[in-house]
Amino acid sequence: KPDKNERFSTERIQKSDNERVENWQIAIRKLSTAEDLAWGIGPQDYQSIDPRTLGIESSFYKRTGKLSHAHNLFLTQLIEQGFMGFAAMLIFFFLASMRLKNLWSFCKATNRQWIWAAGLGAIMVPVIAGFFNTPFYREHAMLAMILIGAMYSETEKTS
Repeated sequence: KPDKNERFSTERIQKSDNERVENWQIAIRKLSTAEDLAWGIGPQDYQSIDPRTLGIESSFYKRTGKLSHAHNLFLTQLIEQGFMGFAAMLIFFFLASMRLKNLWSFCKATNRQWIWAAGLGAIMVPVIAGFFNTPFYREHAMLAMILIGAMYSETEKTS
C-alpha cells in the first residue's frame, strides 16, 4: 500500500500526466489510420486497441495489458463511435446548451436558479473534464443525465 508521500508526490503526478499524453498519442495515431472513421470501433471498445499495431510502445499498456479510454472525451468518442457518434454528442451538448440559455429567465422569475445551475454543471463538467478524462461513462454520465433531465422537466413547464 503506497504511503501518503508516494500517493501525492510530484513523480506520481508526472507519471499520470505522461500516461495521459501517451494515451492521446495512441488515439491520434489510431485516428490517423483512417479506419472506422464513420462509425468507429464500437462503444466502450477502446480496450481492443493494441498500441503496438500502431507502432507505439506504451509503458501503460505494457503494465496493464489494455487501454480503457483515450483520457479525452472527444478523442474517445471519435474512435469508439466515429464521426457520426461524435456529431450526435456535439448536437446533444448544443441542444442542452440552447435549452439552458432559454431557461435562465424562467428560473430567475420563479426563484429556481438551482435547476439552471444544475443544468449548467451537467453540461460544463463533462465538457471541461472531457479534455483530460472520459467523464461521460457510468456514474458521471448518469448524474449529468439526471441533472439535464431535471432542467428539461422545468423547461417543459415554460413551453
